Amino acid sequence: MYRHGSDLLQEKAWEVPWLKLEKMANTITLNYCQCLMRTEEYYEAIEHTTDIINQHPGDMKAFFLRGKAHAEVWNEAEARQDFSRVLDLDPGMKKVVKRELAVLNMRMEEKNQEDKNKYRGMF
Repeated sequence: MYRHGSDLLQEKAWEVPWLKLEKMANTITLNYCQCLMRTEEYYEAIEHTTDIINQHPGDMKAFFLRGKAHAEVWNEAEARQDFSRVLDLDPGMKKVVKRELAVLNMRMEEKNQEDKNKYRGMF
């Protein structure tokens, strides 16, 4: 079906506002995820950041927040994978990611030690 040139312009006219609205919604959602992190709602933060990543796989902030949330719920492999993706997207985040990985390492060592102590008398 042939489309008149003005029809294409009208269709394109919606594209820019729609993209701006979507970007604004993602920003609001990521800010909400930061609030969820402060209230220890980590699984909900993972859900929302995953939705954004599925739509926009280049969103570094979504990967960073999801990595932090995974670290809080002991999902070590997932956290490391997200932090690695952050570095792929923005190598300038190296110092911040290094700090997050150090915290993750420390938390995992503490958890492993707690688990050893908990199960020591059982076997």
